[in-house]
Amino acid sequence: MTCEDKDELAAPAECLRCGTCCRQGGPALHSEDLQLIKKGALSFTQLVTIRCNEPAHNPIQDKVLPSSSEFIKIKGQSNSWSCRFFDQVNNGCLIYRTRPLECRLLFCRDTEPLTAIIGRDLLSRHKLLPENDPVLPLIDRLEVECSYRLVNNLLSGADNSRDDIKERLNDLVRKDLTIRDGFLRNFENRREEELFLFGRPLFLVLASYGFRLVEKDGAITLEQTSP
Repeated sequence: MTCEDKDELAAPAECLRCGTCCRQGGPALHSEDLQLIKKGALSFTQLVTIRCNEPAHNPIQDKVLPSSSEFIKIKGQSNSWSCRFFDQVNNGCLIYRTRPLECRLLFCRDTEPLTAIIGRDLLSRHKLLPENDPVLPLIDRLEVECSYRLVNNLLSGADNSRDDIKERLNDLVRKDLTIRDGFLRNFENRREEELFLFGRPLFLVLASYGFRLVEKDGAITLEQTSP
């Protein structure tokens, strides 16, 4: 018997509940998970949207890349990547019986079933919201005026000076905040749905690129903290 054979025999048949997977982020939601939302096991307040072309961790290539499509995932805990339903004390899942598809398929000793569905049949805001939802026009406006295609083109630095890039990013950040402010004023009762409806604020995403939001002379502006 080879060492590899012994390793296979010794491999655990069940999850060891080490919590590693849950600490790496909440799962993306697929069409099969729609029933969890319809039944109330998951709510919009517990979700966040990753917008098309937004920088996000690609689990297959194990690096941050522009997302090829919009998808919805479960929020993290506070400022960490850990899934909001991960029980840090007991290394368990707080919604185990109603956990999403990706969680049901995930097993660290055999990742093929999970890998096979990554990026496929994903839920999006337009699949989840009714056609007459009054927030949809604001969502569509955000995608037109503050798309990540525009952001990524600026961050690439092609044919733009550093000052021009900064000013144009400032303009996008202000538009992003203006749309969100309008939503918060007119839909106070849906405040906790903001991350699902509009995704992460642009200035937070840009923080990983060395920018921070500051107030100067009564105006909001970006400052570059690193080249």
